[in-house]
Amino acid sequence: MNYPSTLYKFQKFKKYSKGMLETGYIYFSPVEKLDDPLECSISVCNKIIDGNQKEYLKDLMPFILKQLFINGPNRKFKRINIDEIYDEGNLLEERFKLYIKSVDSSIKTEAIEKAIDGIKQITKVIDENPEFQEAFLKLINIRNVVGVYSLTELQNSQLLWDGYANHYEGFCIEYDMCKFIKENPKYEKELIQVKYLNTRDNDPIKIVLKAFCSIVNTKLLNRSNSEFSVNQIIDIIRTKKTDYAYQREWRLTGIPEDTSVLLPIRNIYLGYKVKDKNKQMVLNVAKKNGYGVYQQSINYETTNFEYKKIL
Repeated sequence: MNYPSTLYKFQKFKKYSKGMLETGYIYFSPVEKLDDPLECSISVCNKIIDGNQKEYLKDLMPFILKQLFINGPNRKFKRINIDEIYDEGNLLEERFKLYIKSVDSSIKTEAIEKAIDGIKQITKVIDENPEFQEAFLKLINIRNVVGVYSLTELQNSQLLWDGYANHYEGFCIEYDMCKFIKENPKYEKELIQVKYLNTRDNDPIKIVLKAFCSIVNTKLLNRSNSEFSVNQIIDIIRTKKTDYAYQREWRLTGIPEDTSVLLPIRNIYLGYKVKDKNKQMVLNVAKKNGYGVYQQSINYETTNFEYKKIL
């Protein structure tokens, strides 16, 4: 199991809260509604938009060579002068061989020949590889095809209570993720942990080519059973700015605005400022469904939150 046994969701009380607590249904939010405005955003080179494939491929060459050599079997390859080895959309093979040897004389000719074959494959992949096209289209449309239900590892965070539970007037749901995945195993791959990074390479072609280059490297190392997978694009779905690291977020991904998925609720936690009518509603629903209910209070001696079970 690579996920927490329980995860939490902070909520304000809204008109749909009762139904949500009664059934356990969740709402997959379209990514444009998430708190980070750069969520799942991508960048597309203007040369691709303008149809100038050859110039874009030239721009890609440093990236491709780094993938083939720095991340491959020959890590000494650091400096790249593209004008010496690439011209008008074509790799100058003989110059390339001499150039690689001048950079690192220990690289075997056989490895250089394989690298040339790999580069030829990569320069064709943009137009000819259907899996690349599938991944590229998915990336271009990612903000339209991916919905997110945000969860957190934390149940006692002041920042989350204040920011996402209406300044302690709201509630926090505890979900049993082990039970959910056991009953819905297909969703295990849709539950992803967020990574917090300040820099993100969101060029979709580079994202997919990175995966493709890893296959070329595998072949250079004479390994087998390597397959191209569109799952390599998952990082674009699970990265946020480090400003949000306090959230300790996990994401369940699905179809935008879908409400058909049900998460099993274990307990409900009420903020210390909860209104009586909302508290009573939660107690009534919890009693009917067998949830535990906890009331939040402040220990002014320790300045910590404490929770007392009230059902």
